[in-house]
Amino acid sequence: MKSRVIKPDLKQYFDAMPIIGIWLYREYEKAQTFEEIASLFHKWQDEAESTTNPVKKEWLRASSNYIYSFFTGRSYECKKFQSL
Repeated sequence: MKSRVIKPDLKQYFDAMPIIGIWLYREYEKAQTFEEIASLFHKWQDEAESTTNPVKKEWLRASSNYIYSFFTGRSYECKKFQSL
């Protein structure tokens, strides 16, 4: 049985975004376990790499990096430097 994780309420964070914030918040709220949140992080990273919309790319990247930082205690940029 996967245990639910305590996640921060990011409604205010997503509300500050354009219309994409509504969609991202709904996906974030559906993720209840650490595995689902990690999967969501990777999904948003993949979408940021594949979209041609520069605004969507930046919001996806910013949101996934924020969630990564919250749950790991490190910035996503640190992960890139560790893999070099």
